[in-house]
Amino acid sequence: MMGKYRRFFMVVLSILVCKGNNYARKRIYGCAWRLRQKLESFLLPLQPNFSMKIMKIFRIILVTLISTQSFAQVLNQKTMDEKKHREILIGYCNREGFSSCSFDSAYQANYGLYAPDTSALRMLTRGMNDIVIKLVMGTWCGDSKEQVPHFYKILDLLKFDYGKLSLICVDRTKAAPGIDLAPLSINLVPTFIFYRNDREIGRIIETPTISLEKDMLRIIDKTE
Repeated sequence: MMGKYRRFFMVVLSILVCKGNNYARKRIYGCAWRLRQKLESFLLPLQPNFSMKIMKIFRIILVTLISTQSFAQVLNQKTMDEKKHREILIGYCNREGFSSCSFDSAYQANYGLYAPDTSALRMLTRGMNDIVIKLVMGTWCGDSKEQVPHFYKILDLLKFDYGKLSLICVDRTKAAPGIDLAPLSINLVPTFIFYRNDREIGRIIETPTISLEKDMLRIIDKTE
């Protein structure tokens, strides 16, 4: 009996964790419905009131999770850039989205050419474990085309946990539909915002003062 309940709660937890992954959600929902059928057959011999309560809780959780899917983040959406009349990324994105628009050619070139300072990277390695980053950029923006590939090169060399990076692409008005950017005060892109313990500790706006890795080190070192 305990094994069945443990599996039930693991399914619910998995749905919550995978809420942004469409493929994983479909697989987990299939498992959840099959588990529902097994729970019903398991609970039938028990007292009716107890069985009904358990199944009611299960249905409420499952329906609630399914109904929230319309609010889940959809990555790498596109819109038309009115100035250049070409598609740009908009809203929450990830690096995989770059390959779907004209940003990719600049990304590949600048990523390959950039050679970060190795001593700065060694020092960064020690201070990045508790850092969370928010990056606001535009795939239409010249500075984003230069600095964002450099930034990803640095993070790759640091083996940074990309679960702690949020990437938001904006249009030329520095807006993204459905995302309230007012609290971030974004005036120029790219803007790299660094957090520690849910508190902003610094940002790099548009272009670094020295270099991205050295500016990052300055931000992280002065707040440790």
